[in-house]
Parts: sequence; C-alpha cells; structure tokens
Amino acid sequence: TSFLIHGGWLHLLSNLYFLIVFGDNIEVQQGPLRLIGLLLVSTLAGDLLHLLVLPGSAIPAIGASGGIAGVMLAYATLFPRAQLGILVFYFPRRIPIWLYLALWLMAQ
Repeated sequence: TSFLIHGGWLHLLSNLYFLIVFGDNIEVQQGPLRLIGLLLVSTLAGDLLHLLVLPGSAIPAIGASGGIAGVMLAYATLFPRAQLGILVFYFPRRIPIWLYLALWLMAQ
C-alpha cells in the first residue's frame, strides 16, 4: 500500500513525472507486464530496505520512491549512454543518466 499513499500532491505528481519520463521507454522495450513486475519488486525491495534500515520506526514508508528508484535504475541499465536535460540556475544542461541517478539518490 505504500506505493499508493503519498505525502501530498507534489509528492504524487513528482513520482508520476519520473514514472512517465523513465517508465515509458522501459515499457516500450520490455513490455507493460515487465514494467508492472519491476514496479512491484522495486517497491517491495524499497519497503524491505526501509524496515531493515529503520526497524521499529514510527515513521511509515509512504510513496513510490522504491518503485521509481527501480525504474530509474532499469532505465540507466538499459540506456547507459542516455543523457537527461536539467535546469541549473535556469540554464539547460545535459548530464549522463548515472550522474542524474547519483544526484537523485543523494536527494532521497
């Protein structure tokens, strides 16, 4: 259920954004059933990691971050030379997917 519960509209919309940006390419290459399976396994792995890192935590695991992380990692694995456009102080820049993943992981 953590995949379906979010901390607000911005949390939900940002997860949907990442799912659209990365998930559509995976769906085209691997098919919709594999994408759904990837989301399920990644979400469960993220929830398990939360339980292992913070056992007995009163803070619940909410959101689809585990599933989105799995989709992003699969995208980086399938398209290792991909570059993503980002804004740095209002200037567009292109960075490698692996650098983007590292920055996203640090933000998490």
